Amino acid sequence: LKPDLVAPGDRIYSASSDGLPYSYQCNGTLGEPDSALRRMSGTSMATPIAAGAAALLRQYMRTVYHTVPLASGHGWMGPASFLPSAALLRALLLNGAVPLAGRRGSG
Repeated sequence: LKPDLVAPGDRIYSASSDGLPYSYQCNGTLGEPDSALRRMSGTSMATPIAAGAAALLRQYMRTVYHTVPLASGHGWMGPASFLPSAALLRALLLNGAVPLAGRRGSG
């Protein structure tokens, strides 16, 4: 479905794995600090940025935004009372987006 939501995916720095299964360690943690980060580009780096933005928005909606009095005047609608749908999160993310501009953009 259009419009698309995109995130930066060019030259993103991220933690570099040591490559050992179940070690849960980054490279460089045992003596090579320069290898702890890795620069990558592409959808493998853009997708976590978009997912992280959606997760932060969902957390905000559940914990801050909807802690308001109920319309009936009895009690409060707390964080557990409101579960934002995927459609609402997408609409909010798209509403906060700006058009692409520059070399690879439309402007």
